[in-house]
Amino acid sequence: MNSQFRLLRILMTLGGCTLASAAVPLFFSPDLMATIHQGLGMGEFPEQRIAIYLAKSTSMLYAIHGAVMLFIAVNFERYKHMVPFMGWLHVALGAGLLYIDIAAQMPWWWLSSEGPPVIGLGLLFVWLYRKAVLKAARPG
Repeated sequence: MNSQFRLLRILMTLGGCTLASAAVPLFFSPDLMATIHQGLGMGEFPEQRIAIYLAKSTSMLYAIHGAVMLFIAVNFERYKHMVPFMGWLHVALGAGLLYIDIAAQMPWWWLSSEGPPVIGLGLLFVWLYRKAVLKAARPG
């Protein structure tokens, strides 16, 4: 495995672990969710069933996405061909998150720390994969 593939595997592992940690808020009480929401300077958390459902289901989806990334990283030789697909999915996800953050009028620090880094990571996946494939195809 060349150095670009090794780096991709490390990035997939780190990204997967980070995203999988989103499973933790699944166990937060509505009171704790409200406290964190206020602590982030976002005002009062709407303690309606739909808000709690959306917050927890979003955490679950992030955690599942992280598990998929970890699965690819652990079985990298077998599934490395999925890396460009995951990269482009990240670009689409990041663009969607940026749109949602702007529409929801999220604070600048939230907006800048969510969509753009996800887009950047996706582009990095695609670039490193292409570089690794080209390097692997070169003789010697």
